Amino acid sequence: MGGIAGALLATITLWRTVTEEQPLRKEVEIKAVQRIENNFSRHNYCRMYIKKGGDQKTCFEQPDATGNLFAVKTWIQGYKGACCRLTWSLREVDNLQSAINHYDSVIATDRIQPESTAGVVDTWNVWVPNPSWSGRFKLRAELWVGDQRRDLRWSPPFTVVKV
Repeated sequence: MGGIAGALLATITLWRTVTEEQPLRKEVEIKAVQRIENNFSRHNYCRMYIKKGGDQKTCFEQPDATGNLFAVKTWIQGYKGACCRLTWSLREVDNLQSAINHYDSVIATDRIQPESTAGVVDTWNVWVPNPSWSGRFKLRAELWVGDQRRDLRWSPPFTVVKV
């Protein structure tokens, strides 16, 4: 009986060691894209951005404007250090295939740097200027690793009304 228990314990220990040494699978995902504020000024966004270590000169050199603030929630596992870039583009609900010129950008390139290979959840604030016309829109967020798009998510539709 002691031999069976010893063999079972050795098997469990070996299995546990092998599974603990397995590198985590490299995965990235956009969990959500939500508009959290409308009629939000660019300069208010800049103040938030700078508090999180953003470049003051780059942010404030653009004129103030009204737009929408979005939260893009990401999950990254298996990467440590700079790995990914997050991009956005604004699309009209009636024409989701085509990006609107000058309404797209890279949200974060070298700032996505997980400190651990364990799954890391982060939320990125994105300010998007209002288009110069009224309509219904969606924000498209894409998460890239190198030249490969690994995930894409859409915000719920929202309306911009110009008076």
